[in-house]
Amino acid sequence: MRPHVRVKLHPQDGELSVRAESQARAGKERGMHRRRLQAYWQRRGELQQQRPPRDALLKKLGAAQE
Repeated sequence: MRPHVRVKLHPQDGELSVRAESQARAGKERGMHRRRLQAYWQRRGELQQQRPPRDALLKKLGAAQE
């Protein structure tokens, strides 16, 4: 194993699952999540200025969330 990789063993239903997690990958996933969240908040601000009707707003917010 590499020094920056954490491994967990999960016995389940007679089988053994292995989960490996690296610090680098966890940092990358945090960055990806942060960028998506920033884009969502930016889109929300744009929609707030447009003031579309309620139903259109909900559709656009749902699209932004995906």
